[in-house]
Amino acid sequence: MKSLVLFDPERSDENKITKANALIEARYKLTLQEQRLILAYISLLSPEDEDFPTVEIRVKDLIQLLELEDHDYYDKIKETLERLRSRVLKIRKPDGYLITGWISSAEYFDKEGKVELTLDPKLKPYLLKLKEAFTTYALRNILKLRSSYAIRLYELLKQYQNIGRRRFTIEELRRLLGIEPHEYARYNDFKRRVILQAQRELKEKTDIYFDFREIKRGRKVVELEFTILENPKFKALKEKEESAKVEEEKQRLRKRYEELLRKWEPYLEKLSLTRLSKAHAVFFLENSLLEPEQTLRAIEGDDLNPMIKNPVGTLFSSLPLRSKLRDFWLLKLEPVKEAPASSGMWSGFEDWEARWERKWNLARRVLSEQGIDYTLPKVPTSEEEAIEILSEVERVIAKTLWDRLSKEERKEITEMFGDYRDKEELFKTLVMTEVFRRLNIPNLSFFKD
Repeated sequence: MKSLVLFDPERSDENKITKANALIEARYKLTLQEQRLILAYISLLSPEDEDFPTVEIRVKDLIQLLELEDHDYYDKIKETLERLRSRVLKIRKPDGYLITGWISSAEYFDKEGKVELTLDPKLKPYLLKLKEAFTTYALRNILKLRSSYAIRLYELLKQYQNIGRRRFTIEELRRLLGIEPHEYARYNDFKRRVILQAQRELKEKTDIYFDFREIKRGRKVVELEFTILENPKFKALKEKEESAKVEEEKQRLRKRYEELLRKWEPYLEKLSLTRLSKAHAVFFLENSLLEPEQTLRAIEGDDLNPMIKNPVGTLFSSLPLRSKLRDFWLLKLEPVKEAPASSGMWSGFEDWEARWERKWNLARRVLSEQGIDYTLPKVPTSEEEAIEILSEVERVIAKTLWDRLSKEERKEITEMFGDYRDKEELFKTLVMTEVFRRLNIPNLSFFKD
């Protein structure tokens, strides 16, 4: 059964639209209202979705989205849905074309005051699980645009923002914008009603704008070269919003830390730490798969042991921890006390991208040595994604190596940790660690060296 997702305009500012470039360059024509409706739907898709959800839009929100008059909204909504259901788009493929519609169904619930939409399943390769050749932008960048041509031109230029320039023949651009041969047949009309209007709108309302140069053959303009620029007005706004988000996140983390302190206070009172901080202790207590008393003994033992130079790193290596360490940031609140600045130890402060690169190179070496075929699903764009990918690589390697062990070896390992069979997550972690130890496989976890 398909999931149901509600479009909420109050929360749509952060919604992102991600489209395959082939879909951006498809041939189609939509009105401004139809564009807004389709893009509102696309903005609700998740990168991990397997199928298109059914999107529910309340009629009152649809009136606002489409900017309809209250007195005739029912007929206007009906007309928009009927037109959209019949719209066709043509997508170029390596071996031909795909000709399909935008939506597979649109259902109006009069008494409930809502509309439900579902996209055509043929569009799934162009909107779900995209790994390459796609463009992403914020929904809010196009909702204020008053021209469907401005929206299309925004997408076509956003696609090339990193390159900074894009060139079209006049015929190619007219085709991409869905302009019929009889519309704006004179170049001056096309320039005035489409290009210049879009230029004004983008500069006033979106994060990019453009200048353009006319390329002539004789006296006839045959091509346009666009220079794509970042809008300084929106750059300043973005920086202000990002600053506000950072402060909001700090407040959230402070609140979370206070909650964890209260949760673990009975155990923290028993600890006498010399090098580790309370934040470190809270982190390990929260994420350890062992009982709190066992974790407590490990924390205090490593903290007080003068032979251990890096208690944080040692605890990472010795304690079985949850695969998703959601409170990893706790380790960054306060560094290990009295640690020599030149010790070179890892205390969680290494830049995550540098750490990812180092750990992924190690993982590739192990995969190659063990003859395991593994394709990196994507290059991580955040610390959380790097953690997730390396955890998955560990699981793939561990499963392959486990299958290669003899029945006797597998039985021996499972019996070693038989007392933990009722704690599935801890049991799997212990088994994987033992398999890696026996086969001399280095630890690939993002957190351990």
